[in-house]
Amino acid sequence: MPSSDYKRSFPSFQQGKGEAVALFGYSEADHAWYPFPVGINSQDVLLNRPSRLDSFGRQRVSEPYTIFYSKQIVDKGSLFFSEATGAGTSTITYNTGDASTTLYASGSGAYAIRQTNMRFNYQPGKSQQILTTFVLGEAESGTTARVGYFNTHTGAPYTGNRDGIYFGRDDGGYFWAISKTGIENKVYQEDWEIDNFTGDGPSAATLDFTKSQIGATDFEWLGVGSVRCGFVYNGEFYYAHQFNHANNIEGVYMSSPNHSIRYEVFSDGPVTALKQISASVQSEGGFNSIGVSVGVSTNGTSVDVAHNTDEILLAVRLQTGKFDTAVISEFFSTLSVTANAHFEWFLCLNPTYTGTLSWSDVPNTSLQRAIGNNFVISDRGTVLAAGFASRESKGDTLSVNTVLRLGADLDGTADIFVLGARAIGNACTMHGSLNFLELNLG
Repeated sequence: MPSSDYKRSFPSFQQGKGEAVALFGYSEADHAWYPFPVGINSQDVLLNRPSRLDSFGRQRVSEPYTIFYSKQIVDKGSLFFSEATGAGTSTITYNTGDASTTLYASGSGAYAIRQTNMRFNYQPGKSQQILTTFVLGEAESGTTARVGYFNTHTGAPYTGNRDGIYFGRDDGGYFWAISKTGIENKVYQEDWEIDNFTGDGPSAATLDFTKSQIGATDFEWLGVGSVRCGFVYNGEFYYAHQFNHANNIEGVYMSSPNHSIRYEVFSDGPVTALKQISASVQSEGGFNSIGVSVGVSTNGTSVDVAHNTDEILLAVRLQTGKFDTAVISEFFSTLSVTANAHFEWFLCLNPTYTGTLSWSDVPNTSLQRAIGNNFVISDRGTVLAAGFASRESKGDTLSVNTVLRLGADLDGTADIFVLGARAIGNACTMHGSLNFLELNLG
């Protein structure tokens, strides 16, 4: 037995019909796995396996709070994901009947990228878990692919200032990595300290990354916490590598804990592909909607709405540079001040409209607003709510229950929530408001 103690242990086991349980611990001093010494209570060891604990060492419970999930049963989820392709031959194709999308790139400088518009809020002191399913493909010279929880700057080819956590492949093989504004800490498969998944680690698994896999990451941020990366294999979590930052770095390990789910593939010539399947972002230990209430209105400015014409009353979006802010829509209201007026109101995402809105920052928030007047909507985009009212009804105040939140496309085009109206009968003069909960506290 090694003389070193087991101050950091990653027990695991193999068990089948007639098989004995084998328990392992990782020795920091020897950088090796050993069977646990005789006398260790196997039940205690199993209860304290890393896969049974969140990143703060708390026992995992059966009801994590789902912040976001993606499954491509009927389409590729274009309402939630933005895309970019460029150079060479690059395509993004939904695989009907396979609940997946293939990202393909061939030729010098070719790329294909899919990324959620929304970025997902992390609450300090809680473990955040990211699950992604994919077929990463063969690691080969001249190609790169990444899957994970990260973002880059908004200019093509979307490679600068990469920030976040991801699994990938390149000329050197397969790797887990963390990037902070473009500075990458990459660890290749042969150097994964917990399990390199070549058959001789705690999982006893040999993973083939040209087949479907379930990538698993959990992290404690607080700026300087630990990040655990691995895979789900035969229904069990197994960690490959752990990045420890407290007492090891100066500053934070990634600039923001609020990132997108992202899949990307690049080529310098060879044909390469990546298959996107499903994803989930979960807060372990629950989620508290703690934030600052923000009210945005037409602020006394009257908006004239023409008969039978969709027009903008009020529009809201995130400020450039603050796309990692999480903002939840709570409720909205409309009011007509015209006698005998009747109107339809609607709340929509990313409508098509004429003219150029004049945007201004909402003080002490991450939002911008624009007040409409003679901005005609030709296509409502995605309608989140709609209804009818009149002056006599004194306007409507209604809650909004939608998973959709403000975000931005890969190229930095911000999503827009629009409160609009259509006069029924006579034209009318209107006012409106939108109310949000901004979850970021600082």
